[in-house]
Amino acid sequence: ELRRRKYGGDDSNGGADDNNNNHGRVQPQRTAKAITTSYSTKAIVPSKRRIQWETNLSSLRSFHKQFGTFQISATQHGSEYKSLQQWKCRQRKEYLLFKEGRKSVLDEEQVTLLEQLGGDWLVGSKRGGGR
Repeated sequence: ELRRRKYGGDDSNGGADDNNNNHGRVQPQRTAKAITTSYSTKAIVPSKRRIQWETNLSSLRSFHKQFGTFQISATQHGSEYKSLQQWKCRQRKEYLLFKEGRKSVLDEEQVTLLEQLGGDWLVGSKRGGGR
């Protein structure tokens, strides 16, 4: 009975036939139901892996902006860039697999983003000891 007086109408129709008596108040149950049935997060939330990949790509761009190269050397740039160098190396390998038509963890969009980097990102690290 208290519910009927507060929100207008009875529970069976959500107060639909008493709309003139609710003085413009929003029916909380109806609003919540509309939100839960019409909203889906699957289409707009990227995976954790994708977020990390994009974060690493952004870090690589920042590195290039700061140093003018994609060639990451612990001796030149410091050991804090070691994980970025390893990530770049993995991307280079996966990119080449993709371009050869072999199985790769990269999708077409990621390949395009890597290609848009330009410059020397595809060049491997130069290590001594060539025989």
